[in-house]
Amino acid sequence: MILWSRQPDEPPDSYQLSTVTYGTTCTPFLANPVMRQLADDEESRFPEAAKIARRNMFVDDELGGGDSVKEAQERSEQVDQLLAAGGFNLQKWTSNEERVLSSIEGHRKINVTKLLEELPAQTCRALGLSWDPHSDAFVFRLNQDIVNAVEGSTKRSVLPLSAKLFDPIGWLPPITITAKIFLQKLWRTTLGWDDPLPQSLFAE
Repeated sequence: MILWSRQPDEPPDSYQLSTVTYGTTCTPFLANPVMRQLADDEESRFPEAAKIARRNMFVDDELGGGDSVKEAQERSEQVDQLLAAGGFNLQKWTSNEERVLSSIEGHRKINVTKLLEELPAQTCRALGLSWDPHSDAFVFRLNQDIVNAVEGSTKRSVLPLSAKLFDPIGWLPPITITAKIFLQKLWRTTLGWDDPLPQSLFAE
């Protein structure tokens, strides 16, 4: 609800938003109940898609699949129809099996082959994960600034570097735990936030 008055001495008019506003802090909080309500409203027509909307969607990303091409096709068609019933026109469809997306118009699909030819390191991203459809594998990429730490690193510069390796599902503890242990060592040194690291810690 928005209250708006054209003049300070006029009583305000009230406006009720009919869409979810994106780009605000509360967007995930608002979008998820909308998806759940749509699943409840349309479950009798699209039962499989309603389950997917409740389990596999976060804000505007959905990850799903099937144990066979036919199952994945049926699910993708149902999800598309369910979301269309709520006025949501899904975009950026992709799959490691082209037949799954046979009912999706070309302009709503990602041209993965062209994308990978132009940018070999490019993958599809959803929910903080990168997925390579050709190998059907999730991949993790390190930013070069993590690898190429520079002389004069400080506790302040190390902390954000350690947080840049995003692992929402918990596949990388052998790597991420190393960064956390290193941060513990930094704390034990009682270094100030902007003090250069000793050579032994920098080398590590």
